[in-house]
Amino acid sequence: MVRFNVILLFLIFILGSSCSNKNKKVIAFLYPSKETLRYNQECKYFVDYCNRNDVKVIVKTSNYNDALQIEQADSLINQKVDLIVIIATNGNSASKIVSKAHEKDIPVIAYNRLITDADVDFMITGNNHEIGKMMVKGCTDFKDNGYYAIIGGDYYDINGIELQNSIIKNLDPYLKKGKIKLVYQSFTDNWNPTIAASEAEKIISLYGDSVSAIISGYDGMATAILKVLKKHGMEGKIALTGQDAELNACLNVKQGYQTMTVFHPLKTIAEEAAKISIAIINGENIEEFTTEKMQNGRYIIPVKKINSIYVDKNNLESVLVKSGFYTKEQLGL
Repeated sequence: MVRFNVILLFLIFILGSSCSNKNKKVIAFLYPSKETLRYNQECKYFVDYCNRNDVKVIVKTSNYNDALQIEQADSLINQKVDLIVIIATNGNSASKIVSKAHEKDIPVIAYNRLITDADVDFMITGNNHEIGKMMVKGCTDFKDNGYYAIIGGDYYDINGIELQNSIIKNLDPYLKKGKIKLVYQSFTDNWNPTIAASEAEKIISLYGDSVSAIISGYDGMATAILKVLKKHGMEGKIALTGQDAELNACLNVKQGYQTMTVFHPLKTIAEEAAKISIAIINGENIEEFTTEKMQNGRYIIPVKKINSIYVDKNNLESVLVKSGFYTKEQLGL
C-alpha cells in the first residue's frame, strides 16, 4: 500500500510538471550576431529576468544574415511562441516577420533597431539624438577646430541614420563658423570593424595628421580604428569616439587613446523589455511604458527610449564601477 501511494504521488508530480511546462509562456529573442558584445549581455539579462518570472526564452542569432533571421522567425512562429523580440538584422526585410507573426496573433517587439513599414507592437531603444550630441562634445572638448571625419554605422539601421544626423546637427555651429571642416563621412555595413579600419586608412592617406577627430559609430569600430592610428603614430593625438562601453574601449579611454564612449544601462534596457514582453503576453496595458510615438513609415508605433551616459577617463569609476558594470580590477583602476 505504501509503495502504491509513493508511485501515485510520483505520477501526480510528473503530470503536474508536464502541465506546468505545457502552460509556460514562451518568448523568442532574435538578434543579429554574437560579435556585438552588448547584444550578448542584453540577451542574458533578458533571459534571466524572464526565467525569474517563469517565462521560457528561445534565443536565436543569425550572423547578420537577414534571410536566416526570417527563416528562424518562421520556425518559431510555427512553434506558436507567445511573443517575438527582435533586434533586426535588416530593418526593412524584418517587416515580413511582423506580418507573418501577426497572422498567427503573435505580438512583436522591436529591440534597439527600428523595423520599417510594420505594425510593431512596441519598440524599446536608446536616444541616438543624445548620443550624437555626446560624441560631438567629446571631440570638440578635445579640439574644436581642424578636419573632422565621421565613420558612421549601418545605413540600413535607423540607429546609424539617426546617429549620423545628430552628429552633423551638433557639428553645424562649428561648421558654419569655419572652425571645423567635415572632410569625410561614411556609413559602415553592419557596423563592421574591419570596414571601419579600412575607412580610417583612407582618411589618413588623404589628410594625414591634419585630422583632428574621427567620430566612430561604436566601440568595436573605434578599437579597429585605433589600431590604424597606432600604425601611423597618431594614437591619443586625435579625438576618437565610440559607444557601448566595451571593455577594450574603456581601457583605451583610460589610457587616453579613445576620447569617450557611451554607457547604455543594458540591464535596465533588457529588463524593461522583458517586463513589457510579459505584460503583453498577459494581456496587460502597456501605455505606462510608452515615452513617445514614432513613425516607422506606414505606421505610428509606441516607443520607450532609455537615455545613456557620457563616459570619459574622468568618470570611468563613478559610472561603470558604481553601476556594477565592471570592477575596478577589470578597468585597472
